[in-house]
Amino acid sequence: MPGPRPLVPALRSSLLVSCLVAAGCGDAGSAGDASPADTGADASSGGADGSDGSGATMGTSVGTSATTASTATSDGSGGSEADSGASEQGSSGDDPCAVPDADADGHAAVACGGDDCNDDDGAIHPGAIEFGPSVEDVAVVEPGLVTTIAVDDAGTIHIGYVYGQGCSMADDAAGVWLSTQVGWGYDFDAHVDGDGTRRVSWTQALAATPMVYTQTLPEQVEFPDLQVFHAQVAPARFLGVSDDGRAHVAYRDMDLGRLRYAVRDGDGWTAEDIDTEMPFGAALAVSASGQPWVFYDSSGGPRVATRQDGVWTTESLPVSATYAAVTVDADGVVHAAIGHGESTLTYVTNAGGSWTHTDIDGFLHAGFADIAVADDGAVYIAIEDLSEPLVSALRLVTNATGRWQVLDLRDDASAMAPAIALRDGEVLVSHVVPGTSVSLVRARMADGVDDDCDGVAF
Repeated sequence: MPGPRPLVPALRSSLLVSCLVAAGCGDAGSAGDASPADTGADASSGGADGSDGSGATMGTSVGTSATTASTATSDGSGGSEADSGASEQGSSGDDPCAVPDADADGHAAVACGGDDCNDDDGAIHPGAIEFGPSVEDVAVVEPGLVTTIAVDDAGTIHIGYVYGQGCSMADDAAGVWLSTQVGWGYDFDAHVDGDGTRRVSWTQALAATPMVYTQTLPEQVEFPDLQVFHAQVAPARFLGVSDDGRAHVAYRDMDLGRLRYAVRDGDGWTAEDIDTEMPFGAALAVSASGQPWVFYDSSGGPRVATRQDGVWTTESLPVSATYAAVTVDADGVVHAAIGHGESTLTYVTNAGGSWTHTDIDGFLHAGFADIAVADDGAVYIAIEDLSEPLVSALRLVTNATGRWQVLDLRDDASAMAPAIALRDGEVLVSHVVPGTSVSLVRARMADGVDDDCDGVAF
């Protein structure tokens, strides 16, 4: 989440104590000593008891303290003069709009006729950056319609893409984007370990040809671990890596016509059937402990399969699983996003112990998506919104504020094939602009604050 915001106290006056000292009343010293503490307590109370952030509640607390102090000062000796002085100063100090822009952000408080919805925080005002997506080019090439994205432990961003018949990985470790070719093919998926080790998998033609898995260390371009499967994959994530370093892939075996799963144990691979009923469209996610989850469609309808204790089990899904984007959070909960090419995006989860789905409307044609889950459980989905073939805006869908919101990431160019990652309060979405570039959008993660005073917290 974004770092702490610089706070400006809401107190608009501290003239009262000076007034009391100047009055020279015999008992005023003791009363004056108590007054600042009282004022501070009121201000603290005002900030914590539900102030709406406009500054009005805080101003009222300060005014109340000033009135109490002036009453305590009167002892009958020279009291009328002291009371008169305190009253004059109090009338100025009680005015919450004596300083209409208390946080000095260029916007007066709403209570003072301005438009600042929180005059205690200089980072909150109309025009402040709340979501703030920005775009940068990663590679100016004519890319294929696939990207991947990952962040390693050092914070380096790694983006995978296809260019011609080559698969490439770009990273910003040097402060600029540098690309390296890592394979040759079309459908492409990649995973980056915490130390920067890249694991990549691709198919070598559009259909019915070998799928290749390999891995390269950050400083290497050769392929120390190469495995070939006779396979077809969907345009979805089909490669996963568990915390123990094992690689997992899901694919349709072109010889057997079956949905298969393979895992790399030690120096070899073990493959087995998941489903034999005309499967297609498999999307894979792997939990930290190594439990695979595969979403796919079959002649028996949409399904999800998982493997525990060496046994595969399958369940029916309420919606089509073709082109699903799937992830597993730190608690082992599965989350999936499915675009149907219609006006609805479907979010699927087993968070409650059984599969449930939520339809999220507001799209022209919801296309390919990718999904990530923050440490606090908030879901972020990047998705194409197509107006016609190869013409698409890029949207971000999230429930981070307690309700589903659809936000614009990019609509100045046709943005397709999104992949999403989260890093230090940032949402990172790689994508392609067909025929032009591989690009990256950066935006702020939600913090539940209405930073730009538009009435909508993000």
